[in-house]
Amino acid sequence: MSARKTALSVSAYSLDGNNHLADLQVFDLDVAATEVERQGIAATSAFTQVAKRAASHRFEMVLDNSGAAYTNLDVSVWTPDGVARIGDLKSGSLSLAIPSEDGSGLADVFEFANVVGARRISIDAEMLVASAATDESLIADARSTTVSAWTMANVLLNLGAASFDLPMTLTTVGHSVSRDGLQTVNAKFALRGTPATAPSGSSFLGVAFGGDAMVSLSADMGFKTWSGVGVVTEASLSFNDGALQQVSGTLALQGQPGWA
Repeated sequence: MSARKTALSVSAYSLDGNNHLADLQVFDLDVAATEVERQGIAATSAFTQVAKRAASHRFEMVLDNSGAAYTNLDVSVWTPDGVARIGDLKSGSLSLAIPSEDGSGLADVFEFANVVGARRISIDAEMLVASAATDESLIADARSTTVSAWTMANVLLNLGAASFDLPMTLTTVGHSVSRDGLQTVNAKFALRGTPATAPSGSSFLGVAFGGDAMVSLSADMGFKTWSGVGVVTEASLSFNDGALQQVSGTLALQGQPGWA
């Protein structure tokens, strides 16, 4: 029997030079292989070789708010297309996807991620329906035959840690109710062009949603330290009633990760 390294052994964690050790909830770093098989037609067993390697990092963390963490109570603005709905908002998420492609050469052992396409941002929102309501504007927009009804000049969202003013397209609206439950309206929005004001936020959020999407990594695991630079390929920020705001993200690293 032997003592083991635990989460308590992690002594430092930073993204883009910002200390997030106190915020980190989940850490994963993978060094994966592109596998090829060289066995001949008559072989009865596979002969696996590695032709390339790629490193990626996935994390989950909360967002620091002067020692505490941002929660549902810090969400102050939810205004789709000029209609203030903060009083109806129950939960939601903001998602980011950035296409990347390997730029390494034939002789390079490790892949080198490059941003190659447009940033895609989407919002999912679950809202309650007021008892006095006589209509629901998002349902009316979704069922309209007028294309302009689906386009939102701006969707405003202020989470405390980050604020967004985004031109969006209303893509999906769902209306749900279950026995012994409240009626909900679930709306999905997708980015529609370049925001007039770039999304802003502390450290990682500002870089991922409004910056160059290039993030440095350093993580002291208590015996050695992972390091590298990567492209943010995916990120998500969730905000639910009665809960901490949660951020997750994935970095496709450029080249061989450091391990020293």
